[in-house]
Amino acid sequence: MTRRILLILIAAVILVALGLGIVLLVDRTPALQNALAPAGDTNETTNNANAAPATNDNTNAHSDRAAIEYVARNFSELYGSGTTQNDFVNIIEAKQWGTANFNSYLDRLVALERSKGPHQKFTRTISTALVIKISKQAAATAAVTVTLQRTDSGEAGDKQYYQDIHLDEVKQEANWKINAATWQPTE
Repeated sequence: MTRRILLILIAAVILVALGLGIVLLVDRTPALQNALAPAGDTNETTNNANAAPATNDNTNAHSDRAAIEYVARNFSELYGSGTTQNDFVNIIEAKQWGTANFNSYLDRLVALERSKGPHQKFTRTISTALVIKISKQAAATAAVTVTLQRTDSGEAGDKQYYQDIHLDEVKQEANWKINAATWQPTE
């Protein structure tokens, strides 16, 4: 009898773990969020029986908003983090989120920094997105401000501060891409 109860408990734990894994996967993946969003998630209600059916515009806007925020978070955390020992890999990897024009700028930035020679002192910056604010959004453009918590580490110790980065995003085919990024001064 106790063996049967033990097997049932193990099966229940496995099912709960699988369920949590699926929830976390959907929570982190905008494409899955949109695919699994309930059909009634349009933020529109009507009591008029003669009213035209609700359009899918709000769902598309929600989908675009999630994608815009996803790109902004991933780009800003990657672009804003790095060390003096990684040869600007963070900037090179950030190109996956950029347009062709912006990636050309990133290539020039890396070339300029590499031309200065190797850094003598070790420093590391880790950036974590805290707040993502979309100030303007149209069908194919968006203006976004990401507030980052940044930690600089080096020989003198750690320094933590907050910094905003303004991003211009454009929609290319079905993908949102960074077209410009401007760091704001720290306070």
